[in-house]
Parts: sequence; C-alpha cells; structure tokens
Amino acid sequence: MNVEPLPRAGVSKIVGLLEILEDKGGKDDIYKLARDSGLEFGEFLGIIKGAEMLGFVDTPPGDIIITEAGTAMLKGKIKARKKFFKNQLKKLQTIQLILDAVKRAESQRLERDVVLDIIAIHFPNEEPDGFFDTLVDWGRYAELFGYDADEEVFYLDHEN
Repeated sequence: MNVEPLPRAGVSKIVGLLEILEDKGGKDDIYKLARDSGLEFGEFLGIIKGAEMLGFVDTPPGDIIITEAGTAMLKGKIKARKKFFKNQLKKLQTIQLILDAVKRAESQRLERDVVLDIIAIHFPNEEPDGFFDTLVDWGRYAELFGYDADEEVFYLDHEN
C-alpha cells in the first residue's frame, strides 16, 4: 500500500488556492504565487501538496496549474463540492488505511489515541497531531469521518 502523509493544509486554504489559480487563468509561477500569498513558505507548500494529492493541481517545474478536477471542484455548490472532495479523498491510500481501521473497529469508532498510534506507526517521521488535524478537517468537510472533540472519538460519518 503506497501511503503518503497528509500535509497541514485546511480545506479552505486548498479551495482558496484553486480560486486564485482560476482567477489567474488556471496557471501561475509557483514562486511568485508563494511570495504573493503572504504565507510562510512551508505552509504554502503544504497547501500545494494537499491540492496535488487530491488531484486539483499539477506542479511542473516552476509552475502550478489547476487540473480538470480542480476546475470541477470549483464549479459546484457546497454539496457538490463536498461530494467531489469526498470522491477525491477516497482515492488516497492513506485515507483508505484510516477508513479500513475505523470500519474494523467495534461500533466503527476509534479513540483519538488509537488513530494517533496508527499515524505514528505508518508515518514515523511525521508530527501526528498535525496529520490528525488535517485528517479530521478533510474528513469532516467530505462528510466521510467525524470527530467528537469532547469524547476524543473519531468515527465514520453516518452514511459511510
């Protein structure tokens, strides 16, 4: 299974990147865009990595280009965007790893610490809390996963 760590990249920032690219005709110089973003370079790269993992952008040397999937994501209203995002998310082996673990769990719920352990085992060089935050953000937006912060329980969304 080819699993990649999830970058610290919120859904709103990924969508914002796509909107900026769309406004610029679908393509821009990646370094100019990084400078103009006002973000710390590492944070900016995380957003690009997230968008790229989801198939929303391509990054040939020096450029960033919105893909057909990125354009399609922007065309929909919120429900369509969420469904499209969910479909893209389910293509990621990393998401399948977590999804399988939750499906195998009794009551399809895992304590936060169990999910963090899974992350630490499969991604020993990653900071688990940031990875977990992205997982929750992306999963909630896509209505794939949920997280109860009071009980610290990660679970499948009702229709999954």
